[in-house]
Amino acid sequence: MNMGIAAVNNNSGIVLTGGGALLHGLPELIAQQTGINCFTAENPMESVALGTGKALTEMDRLKGTGKSTMMVNLKRSSRKRY
Repeated sequence: MNMGIAAVNNNSGIVLTGGGALLHGLPELIAQQTGINCFTAENPMESVALGTGKALTEMDRLKGTGKSTMMVNLKRSSRKRY
């Protein structure tokens, strides 16, 4: 199961995305364990797809930020055939 953390913001807290974000009680457990507010994105599955697509289209702009390496690895792994 894959779960993403979309953002950590001092004002709002942790935003959970992906399938793991749909686990009942997970935001409350994370908030209890970390002391940081935590909630699930409005559309957790859709937000992962939209964010990945946006990152892929912005690859050139991400170069030098350390985030482009992750996206290159993601592109390479998506080429594998099973």
